[in-house]
Amino acid sequence: YQGDLELTRNAYSFLKKVLLSVNEERPFRGPIVFEDDDFRYRNEIKGDIKEFRGVENIFKKGTEVYKLSYGGRLLAFK
Repeated sequence: YQGDLELTRNAYSFLKKVLLSVNEERPFRGPIVFEDDDFRYRNEIKGDIKEFRGVENIFKKGTEVYKLSYGGRLLAFK
């Protein structure tokens, strides 16, 4: 469907903006909240840089169009 392809492109274009707005204090995917036009991003994070888990969502006009669960941890190198 053409509408789905356009929504996908717009959502990923928005996600690129979100990920470029990360700060050094919270380097887990995106910020807690980010909004631009009809899109809103929400990121729920648990843990710290040593070990973390999170869920990020993108909404368009209040309807969820994207969801990702993620996790990670700091690796020690010897």
